[in-house]
Amino acid sequence: MLITFSAGDFVYKAQDKPDGAFLIHTGVVEVLSNTGFLLGTLNKGEIFGEIGELLSERRSVSARAKTNCTLMHIEAITLEKKLDECDAALKGILRSLALRLQSADRNYEELWNELQIYKSIKPND
Repeated sequence: MLITFSAGDFVYKAQDKPDGAFLIHTGVVEVLSNTGFLLGTLNKGEIFGEIGELLSERRSVSARAKTNCTLMHIEAITLEKKLDECDAALKGILRSLALRLQSADRNYEELWNELQIYKSIKPND
């Protein structure tokens, strides 16, 4: 099913219950941390929102339309069926990659916040 979003609209927010993934047909989507820190920008042809499904967890990040977007919603039941049909080793690899990405996002945000603290206490020259 194709869904349109206007620039600035949230596709989903952190802590939402996952209901599938999204494929970008047109437009640009931003991925934001819990605190609104920009983690990445996604373009046409990219898929997002799969981590919550892979890990059976609530959304760990928010997704917001940077521009007007048309997204294909891939329903949770479709993802579950595909995961159930795939080789167990492949499923394990995907889960491992999802966990690493989730951890990298948290680390990136923490480093950015720490840098901002250091910048704020830097003496003026």
